[in-house]
Amino acid sequence: MAVFLVGLIVLSVAGAGTSGRVTPPPPPLVTTQHLLFDDVNRSKITIAMTPATDGSFTLGGNLWPSPQLPAAVAATGMQLVRLWVDNGLGGDDTPVNVTPAQADSWANITVHQHGNLNRLHTFAVDAASHGVRILLGGGGFGKPYLVKGLPSTFDEARVADAARIWAAVVARMSAADCMVQAPAFIELSNEPNGHWTTYIAPSTWAKLVCAVRAALDARGLQAVGISGPGTSLGSSAAYLSALANADGLTCVALIAVHTWEDTATTQGPHEMAGLLARYQLLRARYDIGHTKLWVATEYGARTNSIGGHTWSPDRTVNQCYDTTPCYNTSSVECQIPSDAEILAPAYATRVAAFTLLHLNARFDAVLYWWVADYGWSPLCFGLTTRNGSSTPTQRMFTEIFMAPGYGLPTLHPVARTWLDGDTVTAAAVGLHGQSAVLWVAHAPTNGTGVLRQSYSVVDLPSGSAVAGSACYPSGCVVTASASQSGDGSIPVDVTLQPNSIVAIFFKGLPL
Repeated sequence: MAVFLVGLIVLSVAGAGTSGRVTPPPPPLVTTQHLLFDDVNRSKITIAMTPATDGSFTLGGNLWPSPQLPAAVAATGMQLVRLWVDNGLGGDDTPVNVTPAQADSWANITVHQHGNLNRLHTFAVDAASHGVRILLGGGGFGKPYLVKGLPSTFDEARVADAARIWAAVVARMSAADCMVQAPAFIELSNEPNGHWTTYIAPSTWAKLVCAVRAALDARGLQAVGISGPGTSLGSSAAYLSALANADGLTCVALIAVHTWEDTATTQGPHEMAGLLARYQLLRARYDIGHTKLWVATEYGARTNSIGGHTWSPDRTVNQCYDTTPCYNTSSVECQIPSDAEILAPAYATRVAAFTLLHLNARFDAVLYWWVADYGWSPLCFGLTTRNGSSTPTQRMFTEIFMAPGYGLPTLHPVARTWLDGDTVTAAAVGLHGQSAVLWVAHAPTNGTGVLRQSYSVVDLPSGSAVAGSACYPSGCVVTASASQSGDGSIPVDVTLQPNSIVAIFFKGLPL
């Protein structure tokens, strides 16, 4: 099919080797593209480059204390990390009926155990130098804090003890010889909706949240926000409802949800788009005026089938990939990806599509699971592998979301006025419209069908133009007008191969 271009520019990115750079547009030319298009009649989408909010959308990640911040954090522009720590409450020797002085003593023991003090200190100093905020994540609770005779269930009678110890640990970690300054947030427990860590009934969790809030305030730690509930998909409403019924919504500063791809979202972006719509309803109900941060403190893909290709993890009864325990062979835990899948470009594109869906759903941040792979774990979700090499997902984040001059932390998302399916479109704009980005991720469930989509980009300053594009991993062609039309719009046509994502960069005239 021949394409004759008059007064147009064509930006064609062939592969990931050069896709991290902003490609200057070539002069108008005549070119022929031999491409197979899908048979879907797609109408033009108008993208209004007007920020939907004065807030931004940023990436973050989950990790464990290390001597320094992993390089992947800075490379991907992460602004918030969920740091998993020993909060003094997970052991079977955790004290009960503690006084404030006993809580302080236990906190000091906790911080010094296993060389934590030095690791926390060097990590926190490095994070502060990169402008990265820290959310301390706690796990489950030890036996003294559980109801006898029930499977891993938090005892409501231990609320006061847990609050005293949590506050004491935060105060100790905030000292000059440890983290130097207080963490931005703490998450009291991991996934309190399930017995796989420690189940906390919603009404009990609401009491715990406000008890910890009061204990932190009593120590002068008002700046430390509480994150929660940190529950898996489908459970957040019960916990937020309990908090509202207890008049405790003010006790939480960051609404944390886990938006893992699970057994209900194994087919691709269109299913995840439907699930994320729930959280927009939650925000409308529990956060009128958007006074809190909404963060997916865990998100990622963990189906073993992407884009028509299936990887085969090692599955046996009660044991799936390597030695990771699972509950039964039909559970999503037994669909944990293999290293081969994580190293496939299709995995990176799926993550990219999910990331854009969170941006469109008005999340403030998403924390990827996880930043790096660790030698002590068989799991392989990291942006870097166990030997420290980068994965396709890290390279995608860097090339698509951190191009020079168009870094995600500097941009403000625009309101979505279109529907997303397995093709996800998103956009964001910089200060005064001097920079803007249009992203399109094409991740068809069956892995087939080339996308051809037309856009009309409006509401950019006079004199704005396309400055270049970046594609991951390959197979992207962007055809755009060399200048704005008479009505101020910039026509853009995008062609994408399956399992690819493109970022189109716009630049306005200096003020």
